[in-house]
Formats: sequence, structure tokens, C-alpha cells
Amino acid sequence: MFDDDTRTRDALHVLIDEPVPPTVTTVEQVIRQGRRRAFVQRAAAVAGVGAVVAAIGVGAMLIRPPADGAGVAATPPPTSSTTPLLPGWTWVDVPARNLDGDGRYCASSPSDHPEPQLDLPPQADVEETFYSAIARQTGAPSQVVYDSWEAHSQKTNAPNGFVEVNVPMDGGPGSVQLEVGRFGGEPEQAADLDVTAYGNCAPPSRRLLDNGAVLQLYQANEDSPELPMQHLRVYRPNGRLYVVTTAAYGESDKKPAGELGGYVVEDGRGRLPLDAAQLAEVARSLAALDE
Repeated sequence: MFDDDTRTRDALHVLIDEPVPPTVTTVEQVIRQGRRRAFVQRAAAVAGVGAVVAAIGVGAMLIRPPADGAGVAATPPPTSSTTPLLPGWTWVDVPARNLDGDGRYCASSPSDHPEPQLDLPPQADVEETFYSAIARQTGAPSQVVYDSWEAHSQKTNAPNGFVEVNVPMDGGPGSVQLEVGRFGGEPEQAADLDVTAYGNCAPPSRRLLDNGAVLQLYQANEDSPELPMQHLRVYRPNGRLYVVTTAAYGESDKKPAGELGGYVVEDGRGRLPLDAAQLAEVARSLAALDE
């Protein structure tokens, strides 16, 4: 199934073999390393769980890092739907960093701003805010399937938190994930560098909040109609970064992947558990947290 690039699905990426991995692996790095063409997305791996959703063959695959530290990278550029512009938001121009000639594959730029010495916020405060915000949008309680709060993550060489919850949907659960980290520079500077953080040339939208926080909403990735995914990044003035991801599959959709040591996700709900407006409200709640 590794040869079937036309069936490749969305991916959640982990860099195991580099001592200080960047927040997002760029397309240039994937090509330079001579690996399969890949579209990769950050997720649980940075929190130490080491699970990644890799799109291979007929479904998405969750792969845990092997003991010898070999990395994983696979999948082609994403297919996006156009998310309508939310009230109060503006479109962001995507700079011309197209790598494949067809306008689908764009690279992000590394930051030259040092990250602040910023410890993780209190886990209980963040998780309570996250869970409550999701419940307000869905009208139902969520189920925690994983959480990790590391003062120093070996994956990022920095403090890192990760939470994943499942929320009820018709036909099964969907997933909402939160990554907690930090960034260097001013919020708008960091957001500008991250306009193509997920490899997609489609423009994200942005909103500047009264407290100085910047929200950046990316187009939903619909490479697989059954497994769409969407990201929203929150840049607070103090250097705090929150990344909220909503995905159309849940814990019950993960199947063992045999010798690869992970899980295959072949089926999903076909729609996201949070629409763009709901995702934005969850992000606004996190942006309002005091630290």
C-alpha cells in the first residue's frame, strides 16, 4: 500500500531523528531528506505520545516512533475546501513559496526570533477552559482520550502540552486536539511566518483580538472526504502558542497497524465535529486565558 500515492491521506507528523525539531516540518526539509513527498501536520508526537496520523494506502495511520528513533514522513499536498470568511476576520496573503508548480504545495518560513523562556500554564486551567469551550459549542460533554504536560519535551526541546478529546457525532465520535507551546517574535510576525504551516497554498484567515492575541484559521484539509481536518493557531502577546485541531475521526476509528506499531484510521464521519465558527470560539476562549 506504500506505493499508492493516489490514495494517500492526511498526516500528523513527528520528527524523531532530529535533536531540536522545528514547530512544523517544511516541504523543503522533506524533499532535502529524500523521503516520500509528504504533507505533514504537527500533533500528538510533540507532546511525547509519539502518535502520528500518516496517510498511507487506504487510510490514515497512527504511528508510534520506533525505539531506534527512525523518523516518519509521507503524503502529498493537501486538497482544501474554501472556508467562508467569518465576520470580523480578514484573508491573509500567502507569499509565493510554491514548490511544485501547481499552486498546491507551499513552504513555511523558519523564524529567526528566539522563543521566550515561558513555562507551560497550569494544566488544570487550560484543560478546564478547553473542555468547557468545546461543550458550549457542541452541547455535549467530551471524552478525554489523551493528555500530556511536559515541562521539557524531548521532541521540541521546550515545554509542551497536548490534549485530545472525542466529542459525540452522528455515526461515531470526532476529535478535537490542543497543543500548547510557545513562539518567538510578535504575534503577527509569527502568524505571517506560519501562513503555510501545513503545506497548503490556500490563504488562511486572521483576526486580531483586543488583548493583542492573533487567531489564524486554516482552510479545512479534505484530502480524504471521510477524514477532513482543520487547524486554528492562537498567538498570545506573551509568546504562548495554542494550536486547536478538529478532525472527523475518533478513538474508536483507530485500528491496529500490525508490525508498524500504530493504528490505521480508515473511516470517519465525513464532516468536522466543530465548524469554523465553533473552532474560532474555542480558540477565543484559550486566547483569553490569563498567564
